[in-house]
Amino acid sequence: MGIIVGTVFWQIGNKDNINAQALIGIIFQSLLFITLGAQVTILDQITSRGIFYKQQDANFFPTWSFVLGSSIAYIPTAIIDAVAYGTIVFWFAGLASDDGASVANYFAYLLILLVSSLSFGLTFSVFAAAFRDKSSAIGGLSLFLVIIILFSGFTVQASLIPDYWIWVYWCNLFAWFLRALVVNEFRSGKYDYPDPNDPSQSQGEAVLRGLGFTLNGEPFTFEWLWYALALAVGVIILSILASVFFLTRFRYETGKALSSDVHTDSEEDTEGDEEDVEIPFKRATLTFRDVHYYVTASVSDEKLELLKGVDGFIEAGKLTALMGSSGAGKTTLMDVLSLRKSGGEITGEVRVNGHLQEPNSFRRCTGYVEQFDTQSPQLTIRETVRFSAKLRLDENDPTVTDESIDRFVTQNLKLLELDLIEDFQVGSDIEGGLSFEQRKRLSIAVELVANPSILFLVSCGAMILLTDFMGTTDA
Repeated sequence: MGIIVGTVFWQIGNKDNINAQALIGIIFQSLLFITLGAQVTILDQITSRGIFYKQQDANFFPTWSFVLGSSIAYIPTAIIDAVAYGTIVFWFAGLASDDGASVANYFAYLLILLVSSLSFGLTFSVFAAAFRDKSSAIGGLSLFLVIIILFSGFTVQASLIPDYWIWVYWCNLFAWFLRALVVNEFRSGKYDYPDPNDPSQSQGEAVLRGLGFTLNGEPFTFEWLWYALALAVGVIILSILASVFFLTRFRYETGKALSSDVHTDSEEDTEGDEEDVEIPFKRATLTFRDVHYYVTASVSDEKLELLKGVDGFIEAGKLTALMGSSGAGKTTLMDVLSLRKSGGEITGEVRVNGHLQEPNSFRRCTGYVEQFDTQSPQLTIRETVRFSAKLRLDENDPTVTDESIDRFVTQNLKLLELDLIEDFQVGSDIEGGLSFEQRKRLSIAVELVANPSILFLVSCGAMILLTDFMGTTDA
């Protein structure tokens, strides 16, 4: 990007052909590019906020150390952006680099870009901490950017801003940085020769006056560069404190809460939920012997044996973990036992409570949690689980009524620790929604409310954080 901008404005600052308006334009563009570049981290910060909440709950570190550490970690990125982009644009465009200018002007230019990247990067972090989701954060950030650009002193000169809005200009850190960069350029020795139209002032002073970079009629001096840097330090400190405040005082769950006329969290609604709901199901012990599974190779007619004479049993009422290295065939065995394989050749004997496996009845009495979750993002957690219960529980069973279904759903939500967030939308990765662990527990709940005799869970332990996994196995 620096090469493109630098070549478009190639040597526009040449002393023999000075275009002051274009020079300030490229200075403004440089500052704007660095500022906009600092906002790209806001989406990642919102996405990772759920991880911070978990670490905070586990007392890994205080909030201030997390914010301070994140701020320090951003410094290398800011340095790379400022130096790489600023160096190319500065020398390609010929900013403050002719006779009379000093190399100090180059380093001052880079310093201002660096500090602006840091200060705005931390300011944008406040938006990530203060807003609930990505959509609202981007909306607030967009409004903020419009304001700082409009009152920067470039889009509208300061002298033309109405008195009742001028305070925004003086509070605008972007305007202070722009002012510092402009002063660094036109107060350099490059423009010390007399102005042809008014020999009593230098060319640099004439440009500053003509474009409104003045205070009480006098053009800004180098002192304003240091004022801008001092203000930036204050903004950085305030941004860190603000991020700590919002992350400490406001906690946004990863889903989106919805109001519901059907169900609330009031004590009146939950008084009857303490008793377990007894919807009968038959315990089942699964045994399998000499199970083989063959598939045909994709590049030849050779048969590949993926399962080689596997024996085992799953006792009723017990949690049985199938463990092994990646590619050992764990998922393949579970797919074969649960009748999920539609291709290949399966041999061996599978029995349920001593009876040979019968496909239709076996599918009705088992549940299967996929490795990857597919839930409707528009529904809440409770709606998702209740929908599954209504579809899959036997309506001919006299114990299955609307009331018992609601209580059974509540019971399973509590079992998987989803009851406190049951009115949150499932959501999506783009718009924000449940965390990965919450989605996995939701998938388990969807299968549990079908009241299965046997429940297959594929790769759940490896994909849930330890604390969530232990809670799930306890359930």
